[in-house]
Amino acid sequence: MVELVADLPSWADVDFLRTALGVAVLVGIVAVLVSVFMIRSIGTRVLVLVLLGAAVVGVLHYRQTLVDCDKRGCACKLFGEDVKGGGCGSATR
Repeated sequence: MVELVADLPSWADVDFLRTALGVAVLVGIVAVLVSVFMIRSIGTRVLVLVLLGAAVVGVLHYRQTLVDCDKRGCACKLFGEDVKGGGCGSATR
C-alpha cells in the first residue's frame, strides 16, 4: 500500500471540498448535455455518456461521504487524506 507524505492544505476543509465537488458535478452534467447535442456518432455519444456518467456518480458518492461523516463527527477522509473542519475529528459533536 502506498502512503502519501503530504497533507491537504489548511484551506481544504469539509465545506470547501463539498462545494468544489458540487461544482465538479455541475460541470460534469453540463459536459454530458453538451456532448449529447454536439457528437453525431451514436457509439461515441454512448461512450462519452457512460464515462462522464460514471465520473459524476463517483464524485457525488465522495461528496455524500463527506457530508455524512461531517454530520456524524467521525474522521473524514477524501481520497485517503484526512480532511479538517466541521465535525470531523471531534467526538463532541
